[in-house]
Amino acid sequence: MKIWRISRVKSFVFDYFRKFSKEERWHLEQDIPLWKVVILEKSELIMFGYFINGEKWALHHVDDKILSNPWLVKVSQNCYVNMLYVVDGLCRLSMLKVDLKMGNRVSKEVNMELVILHEEIRAILLSTTNSDKLDQLLIVTRRMKVNYKNFWESTFLDQLDENRLMDPVGSINRKNN
Repeated sequence: MKIWRISRVKSFVFDYFRKFSKEERWHLEQDIPLWKVVILEKSELIMFGYFINGEKWALHHVDDKILSNPWLVKVSQNCYVNMLYVVDGLCRLSMLKVDLKMGNRVSKEVNMELVILHEEIRAILLSTTNSDKLDQLLIVTRRMKVNYKNFWESTFLDQLDENRLMDPVGSINRKNN
């Protein structure tokens, strides 16, 4: 973490938490810290967390303040990505089929910008989430592109506090899921 504090190169924080997560047994109980969450998917009634061990759970007791955590970037209307697990500054173009409503329903392939996760993290998530669903979650919409770009600004990275990755996201209830 000392190298991160001096250099502000985010990959050092990723390496630190990646080692930390391998040493820790997977207990997704009580207040789950943000560093264990890769993606938050918010619906009208519930929020789901996609965790670095590949599991997806409905979150309970979520304080909406977590959504303003500087490590979380809103990339679409209902999706937040933990930037700890994102490859620095990159988006890729992908051809996805989208149903457009222009009189009749038409399928068309379009280019979309997607957040690129570290390969290891993406592979873990793909063990439990299909590729199309994961790509849908990682689309950066036009309206949210500014959020994504702002994260990579040096003035923002200089102020980023790694301790905020310990902020509690919520809890899960394994008995009811």
